[in-house]
Amino acid sequence: YYKYYIMDTVDVAGDKCVDLAFVPVNSQSYGFTGRLYITLDGNYAVKKFLLNTPANINLNWVDKLRIEQEFKRMPDSTWVLANENTYVNFYIVKGAQQLYAHQLRNFDKYQFDVQNADSIFGLLGPIHELPEATAQTDTFWIHNRHVPLKEKESALDDLLAQLRKVPAFNVIIKTAEILITGYIPTTADKDKSKFDFGPMNTTFSANHLEGFRMRVGGMTTANLNPHWFGSGYLAYGVNDRKLKYNAKLTYSVNKKKYHEGESPVNNISAIQEYDVYTPGQDFLFTSKDNMFVAWKVGEPVTMMQYIRKTMLQYQKEWLNGLTLTTWARNENNEAAGTLRYDRYNADGTLTNLKSFTNTELGAQLRFAPGERAYNGREGKNSLLGLKNVLGGDFNYNHTEISAEKRIWLSSFGHIDALVTAGKVWDKVPFPLLIMPNTNQSITIQPQAFNMMRALEFVSDQYVSFYFTYYMKGWILNRIPGVKWLRLREVISFSGFYGGLTDKNNPALDPTGLYRFPEGTSPMGRTP
Repeated sequence: YYKYYIMDTVDVAGDKCVDLAFVPVNSQSYGFTGRLYITLDGNYAVKKFLLNTPANINLNWVDKLRIEQEFKRMPDSTWVLANENTYVNFYIVKGAQQLYAHQLRNFDKYQFDVQNADSIFGLLGPIHELPEATAQTDTFWIHNRHVPLKEKESALDDLLAQLRKVPAFNVIIKTAEILITGYIPTTADKDKSKFDFGPMNTTFSANHLEGFRMRVGGMTTANLNPHWFGSGYLAYGVNDRKLKYNAKLTYSVNKKKYHEGESPVNNISAIQEYDVYTPGQDFLFTSKDNMFVAWKVGEPVTMMQYIRKTMLQYQKEWLNGLTLTTWARNENNEAAGTLRYDRYNADGTLTNLKSFTNTELGAQLRFAPGERAYNGREGKNSLLGLKNVLGGDFNYNHTEISAEKRIWLSSFGHIDALVTAGKVWDKVPFPLLIMPNTNQSITIQPQAFNMMRALEFVSDQYVSFYFTYYMKGWILNRIPGVKWLRLREVISFSGFYGGLTDKNNPALDPTGLYRFPEGTSPMGRTP
């Protein structure tokens, strides 16, 4: 993949080193050009390296990237990182004005006598961050920096203050913040905002039942209270003329810097909600009101539900990547649109039900060792889920388990793989069965089937898989003419294999079950 050249013998901070240059065989590959400085004392340790992106690399936003790292040897002969320099030239629009960023990191005072945990479970416990770690004055850093700030670097704060006085610059910054976070602070200074409006991409949407839908919502921040958080929304559809709402009150055991979703989570939440849902359409990584999933193609979705729920939830994250979520929920499910709940009686007749109610106890366990937390305002998916419905109109148990892995293939890109299995153990009507997740919007949504209608199939046991291969231009970068377009290959393959046992098939044992909606059928052996 790389070609190597011995260039010279040089002295690097007192160590005699070989200067070893390297370049990718293909200049547009995902890789680096650069230098390795390797000691000639018999250890052949990497004393220093320089990494640069190739001039023609097919990389989003980045025009040039340079990384420098230098290492030092400790008295016990251990090599540790001493400093790191990163330089980036990047752009929003290719060919437009570029931006430049430089970061210097310096490391010192290493400690090797810290007691190591016997296993990953030895890391259980909260993170304790001293308040003075992030609240020091400029005077403190002047006296404690390993490397003093240069004059240009120390003037950066003054430069930003001047730029913020320019209206055009402020508009760009505010627009970028809204696009990235989805929220609008209620004060000019985000550090003082006690309430943020959002998410803004859910303000307008549409569906068959409500028609044009308007929604306004937001959340409090740690500037109001670092332990108590409130969030929610109000929504209104011009067709059904009903007011929907969501109200959530959260107590965070850990003190937060800005919002309740910051890692590690140790939250107790109470939720009250009344809203419209579509059975068989669950967008896992975005809100159902996201304007980009409101534009749908194919047959219109007309089978919908009004769901009113009261929920108490507890979520706890540990440092080893383990997350436990437990909840108790009471939910009333009312048929809406063309959806009907027609229950079969013992004599074969049908009784139409406006709604049904259940009370659910559930637990989800998620284990992601080595994961780096990104403090977004949304939560994480779970790996193992157990539900047990106690009381209400039906009693049932539902179990799901999944495993997810990103498989790195070096210069050949990477594969995201997910396998999920689930089973409903008891006799229940179709709204409580398993429905493959569908997506009829014009956008691609992860873990959803684009060519399937909502409620087209039901099952009570299943296995599904999703494989997506990101080749990162490995083929297209090698085709003359085509590589100028900077295109990349993405190949995906997904499937759902399941079935409906006899006890949940109204064609075989109908008593107590609901008649399937028109167009809904059990999963069978036909691909």
